Amino acid sequence: MNASQIAAEKIVSTPSQGEADTHLRGYQLMLAMAAWVVIAVAALALYVVTIPPGYAQFLKVCTQSVCQFQQATPALVRALHSAGLSLQFYALYLRTLSVVAVLIFCAIGAIIA
Repeated sequence: MNASQIAAEKIVSTPSQGEADTHLRGYQLMLAMAAWVVIAVAALALYVVTIPPGYAQFLKVCTQSVCQFQQATPALVRALHSAGLSLQFYALYLRTLSVVAVLIFCAIGAIIA
């Protein structure tokens, strides 16, 4: 046998029993995509529900020694006011960054799907 015959045999040969077909087709593919859409919409809905409480949380000034992540402290409020910014701007800015990040991740997920 020469090299071209061996190459031809490898191309024509069928997958062995150990190799599994992992490609979804037909109704299985449609079912998987529908499940993805349901999960993605549910996760997005849960996120949208958390936007107003998260905004309200960022409007509160933390006076304790340990504060939640990115919650305003009195020093931060003073720094914002000295820069001509309000606490409402800070809260809106943080929520907007979060929404933009989630929208980017949703777009990437839709492209992948």
